Amino acid sequence: MFIGTTSETKILLRQERNRQRTSCRGRQQGCAPTELPSKERIARAINISRRWGEATSNATARGSAPPVHRVFLLGTSQANKETATLKSAADYAARVQAELKSAWLPTIYRERVRKTRTRAYSFEQLKPKARIEIQHTLLGVELKIGSRRLLCPDLATARYLSVFARAGCEQVAVPYDITKISQLADELESSWHRMLLLVDHLAAQKSDAFRARIRQLLLATIRDQIAEAGAGASVPEFKPSTRQRSE
Repeated sequence: MFIGTTSETKILLRQERNRQRTSCRGRQQGCAPTELPSKERIARAINISRRWGEATSNATARGSAPPVHRVFLLGTSQANKETATLKSAADYAARVQAELKSAWLPTIYRERVRKTRTRAYSFEQLKPKARIEIQHTLLGVELKIGSRRLLCPDLATARYLSVFARAGCEQVAVPYDITKISQLADELESSWHRMLLLVDHLAAQKSDAFRARIRQLLLATIRDQIAEAGAGASVPEFKPSTRQRSE
């Protein structure tokens, strides 16, 4: 249903201000005041202004540019229109994965981690829904998974491993070059939080149990794709140089 544009809103509000000025002059000069605009037009202008404010706030929250002189539709919000074709939890999970694109966690793992020299790391009897914490102790940085504590060489490695521990992965590949782990940990943590935020955004009108089901499907997909990509060898392979000095 077409309700107008911001240009029309400004025109109606400007006409209302001019009417008030003309009415004041008419009373001072003893003239009859001008005809008032209809209640429908005033209500329409107020409704347009309210819709414009809501659309601008939503655009700012999404990080996109606010709409300018656009036509608005009445009744259906942006979130509802985006999820109109989504029915099951699997549909929502597939939509989240499609929205992330190259920021999807297994994609980062395949393209940024497995293509470099790595070593395999095993979590050994990782319990589901175990609490994941990073602790700083006198012995160094530890990754606490439930009641187990895993000593890590530095904070970047603990952050890197914590993402896969939250996903429930049993084995992962860790970059052998420690200078690359910090940046990869940033990207993996960002991917993780974006995934959870997308679930809450797309399924905002659904129940908590339905959103939990979407998260479970996403975590299962992550575990399967990480396992498919593999963890590599426990010790990276170094190819000895066969180059000889020429005399």
